[in-house]
Amino acid sequence: MVQVAFSTPGVKYPDDEMPDEQLMDNLKKMIDARTEMQRQITELKDQLKHLNSQEKKGDKALKSLKQHFAESKAS
Repeated sequence: MVQVAFSTPGVKYPDDEMPDEQLMDNLKKMIDARTEMQRQITELKDQLKHLNSQEKKGDKALKSLKQHFAESKAS
């Protein structure tokens, strides 16, 4: 039988042994949670790239508009 010892600060050491089945279930939950977090991080990175791209396009459009306005004002 495998016994789990937690050494992470703030995590309580188990009072008794954990059955193998419970250990495997907990490991699966941890792996699933990590996989989901990785997916969410990737999704957020993609969204950030898209927003940065849109911001750059907006900055270019604003600069062009300001230049056009300055030129029309000078005429």
